[in-house]
Amino acid sequence: MSRRVARTRPSRSDLSSGAAPCSELAKHAATPLGTVGVALLGVLWITSTVLALVYIKQRKVQAHRKWMTTSYALCYGAVILRSAGPLLTTYGVSLTVANTIEMWSWVGGLVFVWWLFGLEAPRAARPAAASASR
Repeated sequence: MSRRVARTRPSRSDLSSGAAPCSELAKHAATPLGTVGVALLGVLWITSTVLALVYIKQRKVQAHRKWMTTSYALCYGAVILRSAGPLLTTYGVSLTVANTIEMWSWVGGLVFVWWLFGLEAPRAARPAAASASR
């Protein structure tokens, strides 16, 4: 397997991937809380993608993988968002409540990714932190 890293430049559409769908979904949110949820999804999606690009340019592959996985989880959050509403209304949840829950349903995927990678310090920082506490 080759260890070469492809050198590509992200296009504007790559970096704005979170803005377009989230701004469109925010218009259809039934409550202000739902609008905030979708807007936050867009901001976090773009931020995680930009951080992943920064880390791969610095050749920090592990950090890049974590941020790209986070970006993917947020991207997939838009899919979950679209399927949560109909499921909730099928089980008798009111449309307004279902819409608010739907607009925040992406948080579950994000929490799963954070749990998957753990919230621990990078390996290089552990010995310094251990010696500093002595």
